[in-house]
Amino acid sequence: MSQASAAHAPRALPPPTPALHGGKDQVKKPGFGVFSPYNLFYYCPRCATWVLKELALRDSRGRPTCPRCLANLRTRPRNPARRWEP
Repeated sequence: MSQASAAHAPRALPPPTPALHGGKDQVKKPGFGVFSPYNLFYYCPRCATWVLKELALRDSRGRPTCPRCLANLRTRPRNPARRWEP
């Protein structure tokens, strides 16, 4: 009977690990890094192509537009985790 009671004894839980909230210990999600394509290109979501900054047209408000379909070009990533900050 002593063996049966020892088999059903509750296990000791490991000590809780401290949660990391920001600071230098926080792991950053992978993004474009230093070699971001937005340094040289704009992205057209309608054509799904990259357009050189020199080849992009400008509308009356100065926004870059696609030379193929005249859609507004994306100048930075939509996902904030992938944004490149120098």
